[in-house]
Amino acid sequence: MSNKLQFDGYSIVRPLGSGGSGYVYLAVNETTSQKVAIKVLRSDASLSEDSKLSLQRFSDEAAAAVKVQSKFVVKAFNWDFTKENVPLKHLVLL
Repeated sequence: MSNKLQFDGYSIVRPLGSGGSGYVYLAVNETTSQKVAIKVLRSDASLSEDSKLSLQRFSDEAAAAVKVQSKFVVKAFNWDFTKENVPLKHLVLL
């Protein structure tokens, strides 16, 4: 994982982990000082032959996560694409 990633409005604090589809970073919203986790799809997944499917799955996951309202589930509140066209989503850390 690299800390060289840039996200408008967020400062990366440190990597939190990685999984099959991507990386997760602890970040802070520069306006509100709220801690968030930013999940980023692996670049090899977004560049593969199945990249459209990978991007669609990632977007579908983010859209579904935004709709979940439960004290037992981390709240997703935004997803977007970086300047490198890599999808990401922001999750509030509890």
